[in-house]
Amino acid sequence: KITEDGVRFQSNIDGSYHMFTPENVVQTQTSFNSDIQMQLDVCTGYDEPRKNAEKALRITSDWLVRAKKEWEAQREQGYEGMLFPIVQGHFSEDLRKQSAEFVASLDMPGIAIGGLSVGEPHDEFVHFMNYTCESLPEDKPKYVMGIGTPEYILDAVQSGVDMFDCVL
Repeated sequence: KITEDGVRFQSNIDGSYHMFTPENVVQTQTSFNSDIQMQLDVCTGYDEPRKNAEKALRITSDWLVRAKKEWEAQREQGYEGMLFPIVQGHFSEDLRKQSAEFVASLDMPGIAIGGLSVGEPHDEFVHFMNYTCESLPEDKPKYVMGIGTPEYILDAVQSGVDMFDCVL
């Protein structure tokens, strides 16, 4: 269950409940000594109604502020890893632009692009990948989440993406 506080879920192993918050997600990644961290975010599916996408973006942005504060506290204690905020915004240019501008305003070490490759047609992926990258600073490394086929990787590289991952 996604709330303003974080994400609560039940273990499929023992039935226990757990809560991910922006803060404990940063703390966990710090304990792994991750070189690059990702914030906790809400990713909406391709067919998600706009109202849900707006709420997801608001929660993701609020969580980023909290994650950044915790990341800065960890850095004060000697942690050297980088936090990449995640651009969301569903498949709405105005929401993507809003998210990209907010993320860029925080001047983080790099930027992640989320919310793509979630069931949309390929031409939509290309359009929103290009649109998102055009809204981001050129001097920051860009990381797109969840792509892995050669075609999608080439599309991302052409858009200016530097890094990507996928379960493929």
